[in-house]
Amino acid sequence: LLSFGKKLSPEQISRIIEDEQCNNTLVLKTLLDELISYGHYDTLDEQIEYYLHSGSVGEFYDKVIARFEQDFGKDFVRRVLGLIAVSRTGVSEEELIHITGIKQLEWSDFFCSFATHLNNQSGRYVFTHSYITSTVWRRYLDDDPGTECICRICISEELKNVYSEIAMKEVPYQLDKMKA
Repeated sequence: LLSFGKKLSPEQISRIIEDEQCNNTLVLKTLLDELISYGHYDTLDEQIEYYLHSGSVGEFYDKVIARFEQDFGKDFVRRVLGLIAVSRTGVSEEELIHITGIKQLEWSDFFCSFATHLNNQSGRYVFTHSYITSTVWRRYLDDDPGTECICRICISEELKNVYSEIAMKEVPYQLDKMKA
């Protein structure tokens, strides 16, 4: 169940399957993905307990996002996920790189780690489920209208001189949301 020949013990498996939140298959899959990427087999019990000690699915995904912040930096994660969250049609890889100024390698590294939470819809990235969407909004956008506004301005500026169906949908949407 884990990589490099490491396996969960029967006790760890029982702890996971007996947890009420793991009745949600999305939470279970995400937990197992997190445990695979954890890499410290000797403290795996504590990591399992950390995730399972969440009071809600939202709190569980808060911990998942916090782990990405530890790995990639809070500002990096906030910028990338904030842009995806406020977009109407998703954000392309090229747009994310241009808007944020991150390097292709940084994006690739993040994308490989976060891929299970992203859908590629015709070259535009959107979140795969509402738990990630609501967690990103709660962590970065709900209490900080400045961050939301900056993300919307960045998307509008990036697409304002692009003549495509996506730009014709996205730019007016972003401008309208900034007025609200």
